[in-house]
Amino acid sequence: MSKLIGKYITRNAVCTSASPGHDFPDELILSAQWHHRDKEHGTSGRDASVFGSLGVFAVGDDHPSIDFPLVNALSVSPQFLQAYGAAIVPVEEAFRLPKSKEKSLTTLHVTEYTWKNNSRQYITNYVLQQNGGGGLFIETHPFPHLFTPLSPECGGGVILGRKVEDQYRFVAFQITYGYSLVIKSNVIHGDSFLHGPYAIALYETEFADSVLIKSGKPGARTIQPVRQVSAAGNRFSLFGDMTFNQRATALLLKENLKSIARATDNAPIEKRREIICFFKQLPQTMLSDLRHQSDLTQRAYDECYGIVPLQAGIH
Repeated sequence: MSKLIGKYITRNAVCTSASPGHDFPDELILSAQWHHRDKEHGTSGRDASVFGSLGVFAVGDDHPSIDFPLVNALSVSPQFLQAYGAAIVPVEEAFRLPKSKEKSLTTLHVTEYTWKNNSRQYITNYVLQQNGGGGLFIETHPFPHLFTPLSPECGGGVILGRKVEDQYRFVAFQITYGYSLVIKSNVIHGDSFLHGPYAIALYETEFADSVLIKSGKPGARTIQPVRQVSAAGNRFSLFGDMTFNQRATALLLKENLKSIARATDNAPIEKRREIICFFKQLPQTMLSDLRHQSDLTQRAYDECYGIVPLQAGIH
């Protein structure tokens, strides 16, 4: 398995609780009912979750499309992630994976899974088809999860949700190559919008509570159209509203990125292709700050936001 999975056994546990009542922007807020599969069975061509049969997440008839806001997990505060029971961790940093809430789950499996979802083929041609996925599924289960992109070209975001009083809130978090997204047990989540190869840590169990997002009334449910839409959180200022510690961390990150940029101009072509893909995933403001450090970062910026046409090779 790739080195990018990380080390699970030392240092303090991640994913603490955020202060109650903290207000966060760019959340999708839905009034909905979560029906366990024992109460209402979600119909599909075949069960879309790897953990078994499906229930229904009923959203009513008022949504032509449900748009999950997509933000880069590095562009939001740790408190924002913590509110969703999650943390973003560099792959080279050791950490302790949160414990499972189910004592019978003792064996953690780490596997590689590849989503072929470029241009939304998987969502359009499978997930949102009745003879396919039967709709987008989200789920909870009594064990933690870990997602690690294994390529700079990975994309999409992991949808995370939380219930606040009688409403559900959702955000999709994009994971930058070189980082892992860790989520606690029983966190609402969905991974159908991901693209590319990821390392995933999970347990083999039937304890998962998985539901399909459906509109309409019982007995006449239909597939609810869904999208992931880039949110303002992806366009953050590197040194915006930060505490001293956050600012220091951002400065260290920027210096590390500068070093990477300067060191790769004379690297082999394959390595330069990989690094260019990495820099193109950075938020625009951050990449703009780095663009003058090397020809490579300037090219990454131009291909994303400038006038230089995207070319197949690197010369």
